[in-house]
Amino acid sequence: MNKVKEELYSLQQYTRCNGRTSFFYPPSAVKRLLTSEAIRASISSIPSLREDQLDLFASLIQEKNPITFAVLLINGYHHQILEFLFRRLTDERIPYIEENLQFLPKVDARQFIQRQWEFIPVIIAKGEIHRKIQNDEILPFLDDACSGKGGFGTVYKVKLHPHCQNLVPEDTEKVSTSHF
Repeated sequence: MNKVKEELYSLQQYTRCNGRTSFFYPPSAVKRLLTSEAIRASISSIPSLREDQLDLFASLIQEKNPITFAVLLINGYHHQILEFLFRRLTDERIPYIEENLQFLPKVDARQFIQRQWEFIPVIIAKGEIHRKIQNDEILPFLDDACSGKGGFGTVYKVKLHPHCQNLVPEDTEKVSTSHF
C-alpha cells in the first residue's frame, strides 16, 4: 500500500451521531499530510506523467485538489486525478453528484460520491447563519451523551473534533457551557 494512503488512514476518526456510525477525516489534517513531496511520490506511478511534470502536477493538486486527491487515493484510483485537473474540477465543487462525474467509470463515480462525505465533515464555526445539514453530511462528534429530554426534543452533550470547529482554540481541553 502507498505510504501516503497508510498515513491518510491513520487520520480517520470514528463518529457516532443519532445512532449512526461513520468515519471522517479532518480536512485540515488531510491538507497538512498532503505536502507537495507526498503528492509527488503518490503520482509518480501514473504512467502518463513524465518525470519533468511531477512537480507541476503535485503543486496543482496540493493547491486546488487535495481533498479530491485524498478521496481518489483512499479509493485506490488516484491516477484519475488527472481527469479532474484537465476538466478544472477543483475541491470547491465538492460535493459531487453522479452527473458531474460521468467521465469516471460508473463504479468509481459511485465510490467517489459515497466516500467524499468522509473528507468534508461539517465544520462548526462562530458567526455562521443557521444551516440545514444534508443527510449524507457527517457531524464530527467524537462523543455524544444525552443530557436531557423535553417536549420539543433531546439535548446532547457532544465533543467535537478540534480540527472541525472554529469555536474555541484547538488546544483548549474543556469548554464551559452557557445556557441561553
